[in-house]
Amino acid sequence: MNIDVMFYNVQLIFPGYIDHERAHKLRTFLIQSNCDVIGLCEVYQPTLRRILLDDQLLEETYPYRLQNVDGGGKRWLHSGLVLLSKLPIRSFKRVEYDAQLPEAISFNLFTKRDLLFAEVETQPTSVGIFLTHLQYGILPYQYRVRNEQIDEISTIVSKLWDINRPTIVMGDFNVMSQDKQYARLISQLFPLVDWWPIKHPGEPGYTYDSHNTRKIFLKDTRLDYIFSSTDLLPQELELVHPNWSVRSLVWQPNEGFSLITRFLIHLTIILRILDLPKALLMEISRKFHGLPPRYSVDHDLSDHYPLRGLIAVKEPAPRPFVSDRLQISQYYQTILQHYRLS
Repeated sequence: MNIDVMFYNVQLIFPGYIDHERAHKLRTFLIQSNCDVIGLCEVYQPTLRRILLDDQLLEETYPYRLQNVDGGGKRWLHSGLVLLSKLPIRSFKRVEYDAQLPEAISFNLFTKRDLLFAEVETQPTSVGIFLTHLQYGILPYQYRVRNEQIDEISTIVSKLWDINRPTIVMGDFNVMSQDKQYARLISQLFPLVDWWPIKHPGEPGYTYDSHNTRKIFLKDTRLDYIFSSTDLLPQELELVHPNWSVRSLVWQPNEGFSLITRFLIHLTIILRILDLPKALLMEISRKFHGLPPRYSVDHDLSDHYPLRGLIAVKEPAPRPFVSDRLQISQYYQTILQHYRLS
């Protein structure tokens, strides 16, 4: 049996007019994708979450759903993770990482980082699917916390699931594939395999597009990954470019924001708790988010691209497929030796 999985960072954060449009189009895209299992992250804002998920056709297409909507403690928002499945979910679990930035630091006042696990029924055997979103940012303290979360992943996965059985770990790891932290990630998750460089040698496979947000300090890179055990061979693995016409979260490069404007943008995150009327949200968007002329058109629906894999589910096997074993070994040895982590 094949299982069609997709991961997508949908960036539903701000309660703006443009984001209402994006949420509607994202929902249509998810339904039309017709995947078996979809993992989403950054499904934060309540109104946008309702637009995206509270839909009869989506519920009929994906009758099984996991999401964490509990703010939990001092943090006002949940982790933003959602798992949609056509296939029955036998069991599930949510685990919060021990490594978290203090609530007082930036956006971490509102969000937490955790991991969702689901045992999904397939034939001839069930599959353990993990969905996560690690700490974002390139500053030293953000990098350190992300390293600690990476070190936690393998322990959490092994506690919840036997990785000798079919296993998929997917999400936005916020790990740039050009960085030495990538070597740490693949070594911690091994024997689970990042199949992209195996299936597409030499292709960058960028899942994050800096042009969609004008974040010139962050390079185009792979931040989103689908890892799987070596008995789950991807028949296909591709980046999907929805390329829908939508006025998106793109600021023109010559339209810099003042400190006050940046503060007001962050203030709208707080205002979302009040679940303001749509007319007022539109006015906030126009004033503080830069609706026209700062927004451009004809960009994809998020600053990330969906990563999709058609994966063959086999009986549990302790070793990789023979044809791929050498490629996996050579690739991983090259990466680990390059960063001297082998």
